Amino acid sequence: MALTYALGFERDLRGAPTGDRVFALIGAGTGAVGIIAAHGAPNALAGAITGVGFIGGGLVFRQTLGQNQVLMGITTAAAIFAAAAIGAAAGEGRLLIAAVATALSLLVLEIRHSKVLNLLDGRRYAGKFKQDTQDPHLAGKPVSSVRRLELLERASAVGTSRPSRKFQPSRQAKRNRQDTTYRRQHSRG
Repeated sequence: MALTYALGFERDLRGAPTGDRVFALIGAGTGAVGIIAAHGAPNALAGAITGVGFIGGGLVFRQTLGQNQVLMGITTAAAIFAAAAIGAAAGEGRLLIAAVATALSLLVLEIRHSKVLNLLDGRRYAGKFKQDTQDPHLAGKPVSSVRRLELLERASAVGTSRPSRKFQPSRQAKRNRQDTTYRRQHSRG
């Protein structure tokens, strides 16, 4: 539980929506399930990992900033999955694996915030490579991730919003007809 608490403490320091208590509880829970799995119920661990996936999925959401959408919470969701794996390893008695996984997880989470580890941050070098996405406001010039976030923040401050997609009843009606026809054909069995 102390190992996963350390991950949660780091997430608390960085202002994530979940923190030390959630991570400690996930570590304790998966640790208990790991003990049960080690004593003859391996499917219990699979169920616990699936449940943790749902918790992580609840943390991930899209936010519209200007004309773009930003994915939020994915790092915390991944850290929760790591905490579950750490708890499971500790519960099965593999403390060395759990300790190494904790150290590596903390290293990955702190890359952007440490001057020495910042050399390993991919965003530092993003401007030197062609981007997968182009910013339409810059006429196809590559934009670094940091610059893209600045542009998104500026666009949201101005109040521009993404145009909503129009509902197309003809396509929806066609899908509904196909679903109804399929159900009728297969329910007569």
